[in-house]
Amino acid sequence: NKNRIWIATKGGGVNIFNPENESFTALRNDQQDNNSLSNDEATSVFEDHLGIIWVGTFGGGLNKWDEKTGTFKHYRYEKNNPNSIGNDRIYAIVEDSKGRLWVGTKGSLDLYDRKNDLFISYDEKDGFPNNVIMGILEDNSGNIWVSTNSGLSKFNPETKKLRNYNISDGLQSNEFLVG
Repeated sequence: NKNRIWIATKGGGVNIFNPENESFTALRNDQQDNNSLSNDEATSVFEDHLGIIWVGTFGGGLNKWDEKTGTFKHYRYEKNNPNSIGNDRIYAIVEDSKGRLWVGTKGSLDLYDRKNDLFISYDEKDGFPNNVIMGILEDNSGNIWVSTNSGLSKFNPETKKLRNYNISDGLQSNEFLVG
């Protein structure tokens, strides 16, 4: 919303392009700064309806950009915390039509609870065919579609109803790639 382009890179962190002066600013991990980007392998960048920039990384979890302070808040997987993000590998970040933030990780589909600053995870125990969530998309009926390493799922966040699809339903393959 500030007319900048945020670019996730494999090893160069996040680069912000300002078209007004055609300049780049790099946001990178700094081992000496706990508020820097958590990992230089950025996998995704997403701006939500509040103008908050979220950066997913490959092994560093999810980062929430604070424009005022120029710092990141990190969300990392914590083994004994059921309300932490499901894994530190982030593959997808999407906001649905109700303003809910969904994050696809190597461990689960995670719904961010803005009010309590925590995550609600959905995975195989909830009926998903696999815990590796490669892509997320909302349809016109409010269903959340997720691609996994073992098929495609249609999830209704209101009713928690889930329908899984695989090659027997006509998919070319059960395995999806990132995005």
